[in-house]
Amino acid sequence: MAGGRAAAKVALKGIAKPLEQLLKECEEVIAKDVVTAGREVATTSTRAGGESVLERTARQEAREAYNASSQALKGTWGDRARKLFGNPPSWMDRPHGHHIAFQAGSEAAAPYAAKSREILATFGIDPIQGKENLIWATNASHSAANAREVLSRLTEAANSGGGRDAVVNALRKAGRDVFDGWP
Repeated sequence: MAGGRAAAKVALKGIAKPLEQLLKECEEVIAKDVVTAGREVATTSTRAGGESVLERTARQEAREAYNASSQALKGTWGDRARKLFGNPPSWMDRPHGHHIAFQAGSEAAAPYAAKSREILATFGIDPIQGKENLIWATNASHSAANAREVLSRLTEAANSGGGRDAVVNALRKAGRDVFDGWP
C-alpha cells in the first residue's frame, strides 16, 4: 500500500488541479495498488454510508495534502497581486489579493466556487495561481451570492462560443463588478 500512497502524493503535488480531480486520481492509484496486492479487506464498507476503506483513505489523504498546500500559500496572494498589478488602490478599504473564482469559501459558496474553478481549468486558466483569477479587493465579499454570480457569468461566457478570451473577459469584469476589484 505504501507504493500507492507515494504515487498518490506525487499526483497531489499539482495543487492547481481542482480538488475533485485530485481525489479521483488518488482513488484510482490506491485502487490499482489494492487490486495488485490482492487485499480484499480494503474494499469492505465502513460505517460512513458504504464508503470503502480505500475511498475514505484517498479522501483523507487528498484533504490533508490540499490543506497543507493551502496553508503554505496563505498570506501570499497580496504579495502576488502586488507583483502583478502594483500596490492596491489608495481608495480601497482593507485590500487583499482576492481570487475572483474563490479558492475556498463558506459551505454555501463552495459548490459555486468549485464549478467556477472547473470552468477556468477547462479553458486553461489556473484557478489558484493564474493571474487572470486574481485582483485587489476589499476583504469582505466572500458570500455565496457573489460566488453564484461569478459562476453565472463564467457559465454564460463558456457557452458563448468565444473561447478562452470570453471566459477571461467575463472573469475580469466579474472582478470589477461583483467585488469592486482592481484591476
